[in-house]
Amino acid sequence: MNFVIGLLAFLLMLSVIIMIHETGHFLAARAFGVHCHEFSFGMGPVLWQKQGKNTLFSIRAFPIGGYVSMAGETGETDDDPDFWLNKVPDNEKLNNKPAWQQIIIMSAGVIRARLAKKRCRSFTRSLTIRRRPRPDWSAATGF
Repeated sequence: MNFVIGLLAFLLMLSVIIMIHETGHFLAARAFGVHCHEFSFGMGPVLWQKQGKNTLFSIRAFPIGGYVSMAGETGETDDDPDFWLNKVPDNEKLNNKPAWQQIIIMSAGVIRARLAKKRCRSFTRSLTIRRRPRPDWSAATGF
């Protein structure tokens, strides 16, 4: 029973870390005008989807990953005129952005996760009970 609870707690924490990481990529990409086709939490079959203004948000069955599907992230092309990437203007594709913007977008997940780690650490430290330091009696006792 303890193993199952530990496994579920691990999966929950992993899911939170992945969500924070992928949100970093998503926010940076949108800040630089990159079209994000899908923001997905989890892998496998779709459990829930909602079409936003420009992005399809989805939750999938297995909470072991996630991804942000950005236009121009891979070099894929398709002759089908209904293929989503063919409808995206060139100035909204990742591979057409300056190199410094691409670097920021790709590193934003790690940066956001590290910032969240620092916030959590300072929050948990603020919750701990502060004890007054014990007086140093060594000078008075000679030990």
